[in-house]
Amino acid sequence: MADANSADQWVDEVAPDDLDWRQLVRRYPIAALAVAALGGFVLGRERGRAIVSALGAYAGDLVAREVNELLGEDVV
Repeated sequence: MADANSADQWVDEVAPDDLDWRQLVRRYPIAALAVAALGGFVLGRERGRAIVSALGAYAGDLVAREVNELLGEDVV
């Protein structure tokens, strides 16, 4: 999963260079939260199944790694 630094880097890449988005979030936290919620809603409606599928595959991979590590060999 991506950490906060990865998210910051992604926003820095897609936002215009002259936009200080961190300052905007500090100044207007409720508006920033509303924009993020709306974006998540729209993304979920359009790509929800793909996101859930990817998260399921990621979780399954993590479980398999932990089982293999616990048993000391590649079982799963």
